[in-house]
Amino acid sequence: MTRETIMEDVTESSVGKRLKAWRKSAYMTLADVSRMIAVSQSSLSEMENEKSLPSAKTLQGLCSTTDLNICWLLTGQGPMRKSSAESREAADSPEELSNISQDPKLKDLARILVRIYRLGGPEKRAHISGFLHGADIDRRVEEP
Repeated sequence: MTRETIMEDVTESSVGKRLKAWRKSAYMTLADVSRMIAVSQSSLSEMENEKSLPSAKTLQGLCSTTDLNICWLLTGQGPMRKSSAESREAADSPEELSNISQDPKLKDLARILVRIYRLGGPEKRAHISGFLHGADIDRRVEEP
């Protein structure tokens, strides 16, 4: 089943079915989403199975840490995913930066990055800067 087929099948459906369709189209498990937005797997499962609706905290987490278009989730209208510009803005937001502490792997990588940048000297800083700018695909595409 393609992403487009999933979208067509759930456009007129419930919030729970749309949430599940988005998660599956993003190739994420309940555990993945749970870690990203700091909501229990059981709560997410209840939402997907239409036993509850997302709380404001859940919607805020989904909006600030994922590409899920909240308008689509709630109404079934519009695209499933935010535009790349909206996704970049969310990734750069203070909320997203504060979520680093909720993801243990990302927290460890950030700690290593900061340590190397602080203690590594000019050459290491240049390597880190070059790598990060080169890896930031969205920013490279925008630059002339």
